Amino acid sequence: MRSSKQLTSLPHQFTDRLDHFRCQLSRYLQSQDADTIHDFRTSFRRLQATYSIYPPVARSNAAVEYLQLARQLFKLNSLIRDCDIMLDKLDHHGPGADPDRNRLTASLLKRRRNQEVAAMEAAQQLARLSPPTLSADKRALRKRLRWRIRHRVQSILGHIPRIVADPSNSEALHNMRKQTKKLYYLLELAWGQNRRARMTKIKEIHTVAGEIHDCDVTIQYLNDCSSLLENGASLIDRLNTERQFYSERLLGLLEGIDWRSLQREV
Repeated sequence: MRSSKQLTSLPHQFTDRLDHFRCQLSRYLQSQDADTIHDFRTSFRRLQATYSIYPPVARSNAAVEYLQLARQLFKLNSLIRDCDIMLDKLDHHGPGADPDRNRLTASLLKRRRNQEVAAMEAAQQLARLSPPTLSADKRALRKRLRWRIRHRVQSILGHIPRIVADPSNSEALHNMRKQTKKLYYLLELAWGQNRRARMTKIKEIHTVAGEIHDCDVTIQYLNDCSSLLENGASLIDRLNTERQFYSERLLGLLEGIDWRSLQREV
């Protein structure tokens, strides 16, 4: 954990991250390209992590409403990102003149446009809301930050045995990936730049797990769209090979962190 002097900035972190989130929201309203969506999603994760350390009694109705709508917009953009990932996978693995791939691409682009319409409506509604304010006792925030970090680590430890036993377990892997992302943004609050090497390892875990998730999403989509495919088996085989590569890498990364020690450090 950081020094007590550094931790006094915790009450200001929500405001700072909220300001950054609103800047990213303004960018998003101008353009929904892949980079803008990525930056928007990252800013929301940081804001959500800070919000999570506030006791429920300290969360105003305005803050609850704001975060709920922001979460809805985040989820819509997750679907848009999935479309972008699948389009990229199809472009990378599929032959350029394949009519099957062209039909799938058209279907994905239509799905993306539909999600964009819903996301833009939510973004405009969110932009009209006044930014909420929160206040809480500094000691309470420090206590909840430590509790949140330990809770996230415990959740990760609960998923790891299932992933080791069955690397194809997409549900366990996806849940573990979400927990490592949340842990990372909490550790930013707790450690700042003091433990950058440790945080880099955790970030690498959720990055590699994200590569696996992208393969899983694309494989599931191809299976669901089998009626549009005549020869999709080879494409799925290539994606499974890619997934296997990242799975082996992930298992090594998970073994390289002393999770129990991390719990004690906070």
